[in-house]
Amino acid sequence: MVFPCGSEIGLEIQRALSWNKHFILIGASGSDPNHGPFVFKHYFDGLPFHNEPDFIEKVKDFVDAHAIDVIFPANDSVQLQLARHADELDCLLISPPAETCEVCRSKALTYHKLSGIVRVPQVYDRAAVVQFPVFLKPDKGQGSEGVHLARNQAELDFYISRNPDLLILENLPGEEYTVDCFTDRHGVLRGAYPRARARIKRGISVRTYPVEIPAIQTLAEHINQALDLRGGWFFQLKEASDGELVLMEIGPRIAGSMGLTRNLGVNIPLLSVYDRLDMEVGIQKLEHNLVMERALTNRFKSDLEYRHVYLDLDDTLIVDSQVNPMLMAFIFQCRNREIPVHLITRNPADIHELLRGYGLDSLFDRIIQMEPGEKKADRIIHRDAIFIDDSYQERADVAEALQIPCFDVDAVESLMDDRR
Repeated sequence: MVFPCGSEIGLEIQRALSWNKHFILIGASGSDPNHGPFVFKHYFDGLPFHNEPDFIEKVKDFVDAHAIDVIFPANDSVQLQLARHADELDCLLISPPAETCEVCRSKALTYHKLSGIVRVPQVYDRAAVVQFPVFLKPDKGQGSEGVHLARNQAELDFYISRNPDLLILENLPGEEYTVDCFTDRHGVLRGAYPRARARIKRGISVRTYPVEIPAIQTLAEHINQALDLRGGWFFQLKEASDGELVLMEIGPRIAGSMGLTRNLGVNIPLLSVYDRLDMEVGIQKLEHNLVMERALTNRFKSDLEYRHVYLDLDDTLIVDSQVNPMLMAFIFQCRNREIPVHLITRNPADIHELLRGYGLDSLFDRIIQMEPGEKKADRIIHRDAIFIDDSYQERADVAEALQIPCFDVDAVESLMDDRR
């Protein structure tokens, strides 16, 4: 399974297809080769840009060399180029036809194609703007790159002088929505799931929640009938000053915040793969309230190697009479990698009974219960080990005596690796 470019969207696809162990992210147009390895276990950045002459040939070589079964594009320009050459690829491509991608890649073509079918923004000629402010955006942009609000003629002239190709559109001051959609191989729209774009950063919805607006379902049907769509896609709407919903853009791919819909039981990337394999699918959406906030998270890449883990109990694994969930995830990561985990504690209680009370009695390869006056460094027998303890003094003693890496509880996140 390969995701060419687009780490944000590629990550959402990876989460949606977590049953598949073989994910590859290919760095292509606009990708950051220093970012991909933090997010994806298998990352390649050797392909040319999508608009270079040898792009398709290099993709074909990569498909053959790595026995790729399915390409799932995560970038608009890459998707368009691949769709144009879909018949040449020795694998499946999750995408509608090239003609649909051509229309959706251009705002001007989208508005022309859908005009009279759904309401689209009024597009002004530079000399025919009758009301300010106006909204300026690139014809082939993504996110909020290159967009401007011109409040008067002077601002309009300034922005157009810098980029004469900007579209001049009516300003839409109201609420904004994204609609996650899935169309099967028979052309049937199987679901349209609108969500509010409650907080937006760099054009990406970072706070979103489901909304019920009946008119949106009708708009989705009209768009689906006007374009040859297949698999997952989305469109964005914004309210005009009169309250009517206006089409802003259509994306024939997975949206970055489609994880909200996935967590409500509608896994659109997975449905897209099944449909591309000509499988019949069913959809059962959950109806509870859900809000998704996309907050900044830390990811780490490390050259640390270890074959054993020594772990403290009190205020490390058990904190305020509760099990530390991050540490539990790390312990099972170790078990998956066949790395023994040794519990080492000064707690004088019946440790086995204590652990049974938390459901942890069969979790450890070895339990070391210290005697009064003993040093933990004396009971750690492996030198290819790491030590985790909330106590600075315990860590300092072990580090000085054994010269092994010692971690406080808050640093366990740097040991986690959830890449696929």
